[in-house]
Amino acid sequence: MSLVAYRRGYWVLIATIGSNRTPLYDSREATRGRNWLQLDNEVLRKIDCEGVGGSGGKGETKMEVDKDSDTKAAETFETSRQSSSPEVAGLSGFDLLRFRCLRNAAYHDDRERHFAAFHKAMMFLVVLFGMIAFGLEMSVDNLNPYAPIATLISATAGIVDLVFDLDGRARLHVGLKRRFFDLLARLEKGEKLARIEEEITRSYPDEPPTMHAVNSMAFNAAVDGLGRPTGQKYVLTPWQILIRHWWPFEPNSFPTEDEARRADQLKA
Repeated sequence: MSLVAYRRGYWVLIATIGSNRTPLYDSREATRGRNWLQLDNEVLRKIDCEGVGGSGGKGETKMEVDKDSDTKAAETFETSRQSSSPEVAGLSGFDLLRFRCLRNAAYHDDRERHFAAFHKAMMFLVVLFGMIAFGLEMSVDNLNPYAPIATLISATAGIVDLVFDLDGRARLHVGLKRRFFDLLARLEKGEKLARIEEEITRSYPDEPPTMHAVNSMAFNAAVDGLGRPTGQKYVLTPWQILIRHWWPFEPNSFPTEDEARRADQLKA
């Protein structure tokens, strides 16, 4: 291959970076809603929900709101707000939905930051080593042995960004994060609980496959945000935190602090 053809092929490759991005996870569309519905069931298991749907308790809140009755919706909203006082052990319908919105928003914020940083790193390598390769190729000897290496690094970084659609994934999580913050704002404004529940469920088909370590950290952030007991938080090792964006893990592979404490007492 001549030097002219080599240069032409390189710059054509660089010019194609960033065009016609297609996410890789479209083939797993059918699993998205199921994964997130399972995670919401996990929320119900992990949190003490005796204030949700209980019979005769102080925190009893009716989740099924009559869509034709604005008065009943307002009463349910006020009841759920009152039941979130410190003396109530469980979460109310209002606080449970708020927890889910906070958990999902924190999850997508973490994922968006990861993909945005990864995309910027790849673009930095493309530009840096692309300019290095160009400078080496335009040197006096015109046959610098390091030029192909710089070109390879630049092209590899561009291909990684193109194939894995890093920028597109970051924008996807930005949109989902905004959606859940919007639902949270509508919930705080007093919109019907049943309608917020419906909107959350409708959002799940748009979700990418779940990274369960990231979700566990988002769960912990929601626990802290609502002032829930720290014993409900998940325990992750430093290694699990480090690779949380790279390895999906199993849904129930992280114990809570209470479960870890009981396991330590049994060992002792």
